[in-house]
Amino acid sequence: MIYIVTALYPEAKPLIEDFQLKKISQVSKMQIYENEEIVLAISSVGPLSAAIATTYLLTKYHANATDTILNIGIAGAVNPKLKTGETIYCHKIVHHDTHRSFYPDLLVEHSFLEGVLETFSLPIDEAMNQEIVSDLVDMEGAGFFEAASTFLPPHQIHVLKIVSDRLKPSLVTPELVTQLVKNQRESISAFIKKLQGISFTDPEVLTKADLQLIKQIRENLHLTTTMSHQLIHMAKQYKIRTKESLDLLNSYRNIEVKTKSEGKIYFDQIRKQLLYS
Repeated sequence: MIYIVTALYPEAKPLIEDFQLKKISQVSKMQIYENEEIVLAISSVGPLSAAIATTYLLTKYHANATDTILNIGIAGAVNPKLKTGETIYCHKIVHHDTHRSFYPDLLVEHSFLEGVLETFSLPIDEAMNQEIVSDLVDMEGAGFFEAASTFLPPHQIHVLKIVSDRLKPSLVTPELVTQLVKNQRESISAFIKKLQGISFTDPEVLTKADLQLIKQIRENLHLTTTMSHQLIHMAKQYKIRTKESLDLLNSYRNIEVKTKSEGKIYFDQIRKQLLYS
């Protein structure tokens, strides 16, 4: 199952239309839409509202290891290189109030730019520029991610933000928001369909030889538990996508490292090979 959380109906509207989602219920301010493969919740604005909607979805529908959840919506840009209308994959999410940071593990190839998102509890404008440490700002991402990570691992949690303004929220109208999402719905839909086509838990994907190779690499590079899980998921995704063996990793059989930083360098090389080969 794919779960989607948006803050506002104008953000959700193009997705509801594209995926032909039907409204099924309303819980207080929260509206729920679904089809057989996708469930979408409109949470309302704010990190707490996003966390509540996320928790509600993943609890009500009994989320499991094969599910994926996305937070999709607009965000204000701080980085001048980001253009209005662009979709940004947020590879780091910072909660401004608590200073906690969250890191999605991206295991699928995508066409988006990447950036850091910072979540505030109150609306942000140009006067607050000095407080911002990120590329983008919003009011939902950190609350969403923290709640989702209670139920799902980081590689199954994604945050996509469409640049709507440069800290001038008064210029952002509902009509503009809907149009921005409409303009990006093709790339967003393609990303969601790619997620739907991947099984992270299929035990038949990796052979005994594959698992032995991964075990040897894990020991040689002194990978952490998190890195080891990431390596397994990336290997599965590579084999599903390419229908090829893991021979490209054989060169790492005899590499042994002495430090964690050295192992991380090799792990990053493996990650690029598995994701983009």
